Amino acid sequence: MGRTLLLADDSVTIQKVVSLTFASEGVEIITANDGQEAIDKLGDRTPDVALLDVFMPKRDGYEVCSYIKQDERLRNIPVILLVGAFEPFDQEKARSAGADDYLTKPFQSIRQLVTKVNDLLHATASRAASPVAEQPSAEPVAEVAPAPPADVIDTVTESLQTQHAEEDVLWSDHLVFREGSADGDEITVEI
Repeated sequence: MGRTLLLADDSVTIQKVVSLTFASEGVEIITANDGQEAIDKLGDRTPDVALLDVFMPKRDGYEVCSYIKQDERLRNIPVILLVGAFEPFDQEKARSAGADDYLTKPFQSIRQLVTKVNDLLHATASRAASPVAEQPSAEPVAEVAPAPPADVIDTVTESLQTQHAEEDVLWSDHLVFREGSADGDEITVEI
């Protein structure tokens, strides 16, 4: 049976990027537009991994993560919190909620996203197979990845445009742009 990933994010763009990314990995995506919908869907299905937006309507990612980690049936599901590049992230709150990791949106690297999800899935499978295996730290790990190679950007952009021709795709390296421009903060906010 294939793997399933619960994605709770109110951004349609993030939902599309994650769905397209994991389609080639053989991972089924269960989407929720808000935290309450994510919790409701957990009653129907038990995903293998969860990606939860920290800031979404009804219940935020921290709350949904706590719900997962406190439920006997769900507690072994790895959780990655998603936070916007310009949104505050509370590492202590993430640790208290039981988050396994976090990623910044927009994703610096699609490969980084896939690698993190696969690593957590493999670690979970290893723990299930060997109960004496070392448990990973609950503390989220921050990583800054380089921008994806041009061919990855082209492939994802082409795929998005083919499936969603009425929409535009904007790729941006916000941090480098901001560092190289005195007006970078103002222009980034306008975009």
